[in-house]
Amino acid sequence: MRWFEDRDLEAYISGLNENLYELYDERRFRWKFLDNPSSLGFVSIAVAEASGGELVAFNSFLPLRARIGGEDFLVVEGCDGFVSRGHRGAGLFQETLRFMARELRGSGPEFLIGFNFAGSAGAARKAGSAVGCLVQRWRAKPEEISRLGVDGASVKPAGVDEVQALYEEWASTNSKLHVLRSLEYLRWRFLASPRRSYSLFRVEAGGEEGYVAVSTDTDDQGSLELSIDDYTPLILKEHVTTAVLGHILNLYPDLSQVSALTPSGSTLGSTLSCLGFSPDPEVSYSMIIMAIEELETRVNKLYRKGLELTDIGNWYLTGSDIF
Repeated sequence: MRWFEDRDLEAYISGLNENLYELYDERRFRWKFLDNPSSLGFVSIAVAEASGGELVAFNSFLPLRARIGGEDFLVVEGCDGFVSRGHRGAGLFQETLRFMARELRGSGPEFLIGFNFAGSAGAARKAGSAVGCLVQRWRAKPEEISRLGVDGASVKPAGVDEVQALYEEWASTNSKLHVLRSLEYLRWRFLASPRRSYSLFRVEAGGEEGYVAVSTDTDDQGSLELSIDDYTPLILKEHVTTAVLGHILNLYPDLSQVSALTPSGSTLGSTLSCLGFSPDPEVSYSMIIMAIEELETRVNKLYRKGLELTDIGNWYLTGSDIF
C-alpha cells in the first residue's frame, strides 16, 4: 500500500470509469486533488499495488476544513475509489482505510468522514469506522411537484462574495459541525467545478436572509436536470422551500427532473416528500466516521470534545458536502 504517484493517473481514471463513474477525466481529478484549497501538499489517494506491479485498488481522501462555532480544523472525506473485480473480497478496501489513518496521524486531519454506498458500510466498520446516518437522494419531475408558489420568499441571483457573507452570518452563531465555506472554498466548489454548472441565489423571507446553490447537468438523452446542492437553514422552512422551488421552476422551464440529497429524517427530506418527491432506491449512502487522531469511543460511537460525531443531529450537511 502506498500513496498516489503521477504514473498512476491513467489506471486511476480508467478504473473509476469502469467501476464507478460514467465520465471521470483528468480535469475532474485536477479540480479535486490539485486545485482543492485544503490540500495536504500531496495527492491523498491510497493505492494497492500487487506484487507484479498491477494496481488493484484505489481509495481517495479529500482534505476539507470542518467548522463548529469559531473553531475550524482539518478532516478528510473518503470519495472516489474502487477495487478491481478480480481482487474483491480480499479486504483491500479496509486496508486502504487503515493505511490512510496510520499515514495521516500527526499530519493535520483529525478524522475521516465518508458517504459510502449503503451496502459497503459493513466493510468500513471492519476497518474501525463508526456508522452514522443514511443519506437519500430525492427526485421529482416538475409536473409531480405540488403546492408550489413564489410568494413565500424573494429569490435573486447572488455573487460568491455575497453568499460567503450570508454563510458567515449564519455560521458565526451556529453550533453544528459542518464543512467550512470560506470564500476560497466557495470559489473552488461552485465556480471552478469542471462537471456541473452552478447558480447562486440570495433568499429573503420574513426579514431573514440566506442563500441556495443549485446546479444543472444534462443526462444521456440531453434532458436538463437540476440539483439543490447547498443552502442555509432558512431554506428548510416549508414555506421557503416551496417558494424557492417555485422560483427555480420559473427560471428553468425546461427541466426534466429536480433532485436533492438529504440525511434520513431531515426537515428538507420531509418537506420534499410532502411536495411529491420520492427517494431514489438506487442512490443511498451510509455516513461513516473514522478516527485519525485520538477520539473518545463509547459503544461504537465517536466523540470529539464531548460532541458525538456519529449523531447526525450534531451536523449540518447538504448535498454539496458529499463528494
